Parts: sequence; structure tokens; C-alpha cells
Amino acid sequence: MVFAFLCHSIAATPVRLLYSAVYGEDMQTALKENVPVEDFRMTRKEQLLQIACRVQSEVGFRKGAKDRVLKGYAIRDESIDGQSFEKGLFRLSTDDPFPTPKTVIWQVSDNCTFVLVCEQDENRILAETILSFIVQYSHAHIMNMDQKMAELLLKGEWLSSVLQVMLNNGQLMFMNSKVIKQLEKQLDAIVLSK
Repeated sequence: MVFAFLCHSIAATPVRLLYSAVYGEDMQTALKENVPVEDFRMTRKEQLLQIACRVQSEVGFRKGAKDRVLKGYAIRDESIDGQSFEKGLFRLSTDDPFPTPKTVIWQVSDNCTFVLVCEQDENRILAETILSFIVQYSHAHIMNMDQKMAELLLKGEWLSSVLQVMLNNGQLMFMNSKVIKQLEKQLDAIVLSK
């Protein structure tokens, strides 16, 4: 199961969280622990911001390492329609910052990073595939994220609708090409209606 989805800026020095969605029994956990809802939300936001900072650090490290690669060695770089999509993953141990271990899968597109925080036992390849689809679909509809980051902020409802279709309540779905085409039709109908 996907625990959270994040979209944050990559160029800004202080990380700017553009969009986040948390799945699961989040508010029920707060009520069980008798924690005020606002305190719980602030704690959760700080935890998500911690993840975003760690992803930004990872991206910066990889970019620095890529710039210093010795001649004769190649780094695999995925490219779709001339657009480079850098991706990666790392694990979070217990209490770092969540009570249970998680896997963080991220992908960069222009100046935005899209992140899935998954349970440790989740199918990582499936999560990467779905994240790639979300990034490619978002990139197709918000062409240059560097200049239109404000547009992404305004399209939070649009991104929420995309996530509702692709990550229904945080559940990852196995998809073949027919399912993907059907989901694209659904998403196109949603985009046209907004």
C-alpha cells in the first residue's frame, strides 16, 4: 500500500512542498492516540517535509556525482521525448520519521520531484511503474514544470483526481496496456471537465 504521495520543488533551497496526499487510517490513528488533530497534521507535514528534504539531498548528490563521472563510464539516463526523468529509491528505517519502515520511490521531471512513500513490503517495480505513469501524464498536461510550478499549485484538484484514478485509496493496481488506455480515457475525461 502507498502511504503517501508528494510533489515538491527541486530547485528551491528550502524545499517547497507543492502537493501531498496521505493514505490509510491517518486521522483514525490520531483519534486513537488522543492527539489533537491539528498537532497530528503538523507532525505529519513535518515528516513529509523531512522526506522531501531527503529526496532533494539524494537528487543533489546524484547530480553532483553525474557531473564528475570519469570519461569512459556511462550513467543510464532514461529519456522520453527528449525529456530526462531521473529516478531512485531508498528505505526508511523504523522511527525515521514514521513508526514503521517505509520505502521511498522518487522521480524527477524538470524542477519537480514526484515521490511515493510505500510500505516496506510493497511491490517496488509496480510502484515505480505507476509513479512513472503519473509523472508522464502530469508532464504531458503541464508541459514545462519549471515555468508552470504555480500552475501545479493551482491544479491541486486536478492532481488529486489523477491520484484518485491511479492510486485509489493508496492501492497499487497491476495494469496491462488495455487497463492503462482505459485509465487514460478516464483521466482525459476528468481533465476536460475541470
